[in-house]
Amino acid sequence: MDGEEANPELAFQVNAIGQRNLAVAAEKIAAKICYVSTDYVFNGQASSPYNEYSNVEPLLD
Repeated sequence: MDGEEANPELAFQVNAIGQRNLAVAAEKIAAKICYVSTDYVFNGQASSPYNEYSNVEPLLD
């Protein structure tokens, strides 16, 4: 079991709230943020941008 699965509340705080804080700080200094994701979280079939509430559907081998 991954750490995120073992502690979903902490994972949400780091991955959602932490990233929000990063975005707020970047906005204050007019910086850009680039995120790289993998097919481990989303399958790439969405017709609109993903957000922290999007359903996960990793591609499995």
